[in-house]
Amino acid sequence: MFNGVLVVRCEEQRSLCQYYTTVSLNYQTYVDDSRHQAKAQYFKPLVDKAAEKLYESKYGVESETL
Repeated sequence: MFNGVLVVRCEEQRSLCQYYTTVSLNYQTYVDDSRHQAKAQYFKPLVDKAAEKLYESKYGVESETL
């Protein structure tokens, strides 16, 4: 039986995966279309932040004293 924490964490990761997929596809679409570089630059930080949050949700927050 799953406990509530595991279920919530899986749902959070699924939501982050969906968000990351959406923003990264938007970013790549605008990068490929040279007429919309401003839109591509809008999505780049969103992709980076989503990737960071997804990594942290799976592996934990990295130590700042490496």
